[in-house]
Amino acid sequence: MYVKNKKKTTLYCLLLATLFLSYATIQTIGFGDYTKTISGEVTDTNEDPIENAKIELKKDGATVKTVYTDEDGDYSLTYTGPRLAIYFVKASKSGYVTEESFILWRNNDPVTKNFELESTFPMTVTIQGYAYDSGDFEPIYGATVKLYKDNDGDWEFKHIVTTNENGYYDFWADYSPSTYPHYKIEISGRCDTTDKQISPTCSGTYNVFFYDDEYRKFAIIIGIDDFEDEEYGSGDYPNLLSQAERKAFEWYDFLSDNFIINKFYVFIDDHLDLVNDFDGNDELGTKENIEDACDTVGQKADANDLILFIISGHGHQWGYDYRFDVYDTDPFTLNTYIKGQDVIDDLNAGNDDPRLFFFLGTCHSGHLENDLEETSIDVTKVYIAAASQPGQTTINGKWTQYFLFHVLKENPSMSMEDAFEEAIVHVVGSLTYDEAAESDAKEYDGNTSQDFYL
Repeated sequence: MYVKNKKKTTLYCLLLATLFLSYATIQTIGFGDYTKTISGEVTDTNEDPIENAKIELKKDGATVKTVYTDEDGDYSLTYTGPRLAIYFVKASKSGYVTEESFILWRNNDPVTKNFELESTFPMTVTIQGYAYDSGDFEPIYGATVKLYKDNDGDWEFKHIVTTNENGYYDFWADYSPSTYPHYKIEISGRCDTTDKQISPTCSGTYNVFFYDDEYRKFAIIIGIDDFEDEEYGSGDYPNLLSQAERKAFEWYDFLSDNFIINKFYVFIDDHLDLVNDFDGNDELGTKENIEDACDTVGQKADANDLILFIISGHGHQWGYDYRFDVYDTDPFTLNTYIKGQDVIDDLNAGNDDPRLFFFLGTCHSGHLENDLEETSIDVTKVYIAAASQPGQTTINGKWTQYFLFHVLKENPSMSMEDAFEEAIVHVVGSLTYDEAAESDAKEYDGNTSQDFYL
């Protein structure tokens, strides 16, 4: 009897202890609650991790906890909730299809939930191509290429790139599995704009050409050996040069053979030996003719065009200004010269800031850089290869000989910066010490971050 009562007492004590522990547990986490850790990773369809994806734990449509994936696409969350409840884990990120998975909250065991999110634009294509000059099919370097997407009838700007040295450009473009969007390509704001429908099967390769009447080059070439005033040959004003007109022809010949020039203006003196060499593009190099040509070209040229201004002859310094002689210059009459600043202003007569290339084979030609400061031209689109520093003279014809014959003719597609550097080596190497000191060519590069090409 005693032993039997002892067993009942023991069972009673165990029951009380169990009830106490259950009560303590209930007081701590609530009746029937479980604490569960959910973790996993979020990747795309290529199995690449998706960083900063939003992970939501939801119950009865309400979000009870939110975390975000790390740079490796991993996440982890811990939550305490009632047993046998149904929860949903939702993974989402802009640009991807949202995924959801349910969990039955029936114990404290950790759960792994991985998600693979499909892009809302699951297929990307490459739109690529080349920009060529339509005349000689030479690649166009540094052209601005823009991509637009048709957005319910409105063209939405998407991307911008520039062509490389081979004229190549490319874009990544997307499309929805339900619609095949239309894109169009615009080169330098002027090229033939084409509507391209993206197919769901492959990348697109689109060759886009620059047309002569849209991407234009104008050349003004001046070569003055002799002058209208026969007395312009005495004292401090020696008029007879032997190379200037010939250098004009050499430039004309080089440009005709290697580039599409939309319009030539060639100005020479009254020598007859070259009268048939310019294909009817030459005129007498008077002040009026040259200024009219500069103004005409300046009115026509826009921001994408290139104007080449090339001169061989006499040049002077007046204060900080650069001036050069023309056929009807009177050395004793100031306004019969042409000022460098006036040339710059005329070449930008349309205020569109075309690209300007100056090749100056005269004395004191380095002063043209000073004239840029007095104009409103966009100097980042200007390149000057001058035969001499400010205040210095030069040897007639030498600069053209080495810049054009020894360098540029060997590689017409090279940058002007590289041509200048190589030409200097040839010039200095060919002269005596004193001659080299008097013929120190000067370069002005308005945009040192991008090479200048003809």
